[in-house]
Amino acid sequence: MVFIDNLRKELKENKRKIRVKSPLSLTSGTNWAELNITSLNEKPIMLGTPIDALKFRFQPLASGSICIPLPYRLDNHSNKPLHTHFDGFESPINVSTLSGALLMILGSDFKELVK
Repeated sequence: MVFIDNLRKELKENKRKIRVKSPLSLTSGTNWAELNITSLNEKPIMLGTPIDALKFRFQPLASGSICIPLPYRLDNHSNKPLHTHFDGFESPINVSTLSGALLMILGSDFKELVK
């Protein structure tokens, strides 16, 4: 999976800022996502990093299809805890680490990231 490969590369380089914009699946051009993660304390970003030590934003992007019919975003902007935006509503998420947030996004594909 291109998205996971790019995210794994970014994490291994121990950057304090990660930006991945890649296909979520092997079907190129139909199901993309953008992930932005910035360390708020200048420490390297790792899977166990607490969400409250990060600025986090994930958004699927439809390109060439209508596979994602409604706006959806997962973030912790404006000093709010991690939450989703879906169809004009915000819902809090009880996730404490980056790995928890990525597990929500990647589902069973998360195991590919931690290989």
